[in-house]
Amino acid sequence: MDSIKKIVIPNNDEDEFGRLFEIVTKKYHISTQSLSLITGIDEELINKQEYGHDLATLKQLLVMLSTGMEQVGEDERVRGIIEVLNQVFNITNQTIALYSRVDENDVEQMLNGNYGQISFENRYRIATTSIFLHYLFKRTSLR
Repeated sequence: MDSIKKIVIPNNDEDEFGRLFEIVTKKYHISTQSLSLITGIDEELINKQEYGHDLATLKQLLVMLSTGMEQVGEDERVRGIIEVLNQVFNITNQTIALYSRVDENDVEQMLNGNYGQISFENRYRIATTSIFLHYLFKRTSLR
């Protein structure tokens, strides 16, 4: 996603991995059961910290759930989702605007990073519509 600034990826050592794991589980209260459901790694293995070949998947998730969530603001996340809808699913700004019940210019302002030019209500409409469309298309594309 072009709009999301480069997320600083921490060192690849075990101490850093443990720190990220603690941020996600202690600070943000994401359970090991949730991590298991998200990654497909058995919860028992996560608790024992025996990840095997799935370690890279879990590390990527931990980076996004800790560092990524803290470094990227809400508007940038929505902008990134719109970019995915445009680039991956070929959904136009006009379509997003029509579903959001906003002017197409508001969607374009969002993509240009001009968040202050859009009313809070319209940003909310664009965000909820974009997130739902992304959810629908991701679920459908996985089949």
